[in-house]
Amino acid sequence: LMLGLLSAPRILEGTLAAWALNAAGWTFFTAGIAIRLWATLYIGGRKAKGVVELGPYSICRNPLYWGTLLVIASQVLLLKSGIFAAGLVIPILIYMLGVVPAEEAYLTEKLGDEYLSYCSRVPRWWPRFSQYTSPDVIDLNVRGLRAECVRILGWIWLPFLVQTLCLLRMQPGWYTPLNLW
Repeated sequence: LMLGLLSAPRILEGTLAAWALNAAGWTFFTAGIAIRLWATLYIGGRKAKGVVELGPYSICRNPLYWGTLLVIASQVLLLKSGIFAAGLVIPILIYMLGVVPAEEAYLTEKLGDEYLSYCSRVPRWWPRFSQYTSPDVIDLNVRGLRAECVRILGWIWLPFLVQTLCLLRMQPGWYTPLNLW
C-alpha cells in the first residue's frame, strides 16, 4: 500500500482521465457514506437482537460492507494507483472470506432458524432490488446512528487527504522509490 502512495502517478491531475477518476471517486465516496447511513437507520443498535430484514437488509445481507467497499473504492479512484488497488485485494478477501462468514455463523448461533430463513431469501453480496421492502415509519436508534456519524467524521477527511497526496506526488522532488502504476 505504501508503494502505491509513494509511487509517481501515471495519470496526472488536470487531465481528462484524472477528472473522470476524481468524479467517479467522489461519487463512490458519497454513495458509500449514504448506504452506510441508510443501513444504520435500520440496524443501528439492533444487530444481534433480532433479524433486520427491511430497507437495505431486504435486498442484501451486508449493506454496511457494501458502503465500506464503495468508500475504499473511492480512495483507489481518487489516488489513481493500480498498485494501491492491488494492495487492497488481500484485506478485502479477508473480510469477504473470513469476517463475514464468521459474523454470519455468530448470528446463526444467536438467532437460529429465523436468521437461516433470512439467509435463504436474501443474497449475501449482490443486491436483489426486486425484494425491497420497507415500512412507512422505522424506529430510529439514536445511539447507533450517532456511532455511525462518528465513524463517518473519521472517514470524511480521506478524500481530501488523498487528493492532496495526488497533488504532492506530482511535485518535483517527491520521493518515489519505485515508479509503479
